[in-house]
Amino acid sequence: MRRSKGIAALLALALACSLLAARAGHAASDPIVLAEGTPIDITVTKTLKSGAVHDGDPVTFAVASDVLSTSEPHTLFVAKGAIAMGRIILSKKKTMLGGPGDLQFSCDYCLGVDGRRVYLRGGQCIGGKGKSNSTATIAAVVLVGASGLLISGRDSSVAQGTTYRMFVDQEATLKPSPPSNL
Repeated sequence: MRRSKGIAALLALALACSLLAARAGHAASDPIVLAEGTPIDITVTKTLKSGAVHDGDPVTFAVASDVLSTSEPHTLFVAKGAIAMGRIILSKKKTMLGGPGDLQFSCDYCLGVDGRRVYLRGGQCIGGKGKSNSTATIAAVVLVGASGLLISGRDSSVAQGTTYRMFVDQEATLKPSPPSNL
């Protein structure tokens, strides 16, 4: 009788272990998800200046911090320092008569830990206008004559290290890596 209870306990333990292993194996094959709208902070890796860069030029960013999957278990999806890429949309030099420069750029995607692109959106183009000196130009023309027309506006620039918050544009999945046999 004791022996049959011991065998029953061993069978129950073996069944529980096999069910647990099957469940763990199923979870390991499920895709890892990064939901649409997940925030990702990116940092400009090189100073950008209107007029010095041209429309269509590539812009390189770095991901500012690790991004974890939104699905359980939370897994590293995008590593801190991962490359993110964008492009210059508009680069306009400062002008004479106090007109400011203009610089607009995008960040289109970053790379996940598996090397696949994670597409990003930021709402609107990033960047802005330089400082206008139109008022100073008008005042200079009134006070000193035509030589005041030589005053120009300022270029728009974005310093290296400037951080922007972007968002995942569409749900992304990461294939789980197969377990290693160590």
